[in-house]
Amino acid sequence: MTSIKTVIVDDSESDRLLLKNRLSKLCPQIEIIGEANARATGFQQIRALKPQLVFLDIELQPGTGFDILNDFLKIGSIDFKVIFFTGHGTKENLRKAINYAALQVLEKPIGDDNLQDVVNVIQAFVQTETYNQQLQMMLDLVVDKIPSKLPVETMRNGTLFLEKEKIVYLEADGSVTDFYLSDGTKVTGKKNLGQYRHSLEGKSSVFHMIHRSYVINENYLHGLESRSESEHVILTMGNRLQKVPISRNMGRKFKEYWNLRG
Repeated sequence: MTSIKTVIVDDSESDRLLLKNRLSKLCPQIEIIGEANARATGFQQIRALKPQLVFLDIELQPGTGFDILNDFLKIGSIDFKVIFFTGHGTKENLRKAINYAALQVLEKPIGDDNLQDVVNVIQAFVQTETYNQQLQMMLDLVVDKIPSKLPVETMRNGTLFLEKEKIVYLEADGSVTDFYLSDGTKVTGKKNLGQYRHSLEGKSSVFHMIHRSYVINENYLHGLESRSESEHVILTMGNRLQKVPISRNMGRKFKEYWNLRG
């Protein structure tokens, strides 16, 4: 079995010891080659030892694990995989940033099954240039910089970064989601519609859920169609128009918003 050279960065000595013991029992492919308890020593260990994988605690004292990643991006790129730790004290915006960027994270206290699952995912993961994009996207979110792209993990093509402004609408398809883009292409993401909805909606967002199965981009709205038995929004899709149904309750809220916009 090929070993994965690994560094652990966590400011809790007891947590580092616990993780090392569990990794030795549950994940024999992990070879611990170094550990650190702070930002500066973490950066030095990773730079000197060149691990393939880093277990990185988000909350370090002082600073955060994100600071270490920023330090590496300042001098080049990140050529190691990262598994993040979060604890009860981790700020919600930091959790959201990791989840938005579709990165691997473990919640303390770490369950055996979760540890094995995440290590298996990271072992099968082929590091590409998109990984640095995911990390940069997460770091931008930490400082409240709204990303222009949405990472979408697909069934066959890995993680794609879709330009938000080119997404016309999303449609639920069971447990997965279809994205319809302005150039007429369709991309299927592995997550359900609700997860993508939360990533797209927010203050000043142009995305709206108008039906339990549909989220639309208001910038492509051509008009509204109301009939006694049903209502639809009409969206511009390149050189054609696309009808998307509106539910009664969600549709009423969206129409109120649209009328207030004038």
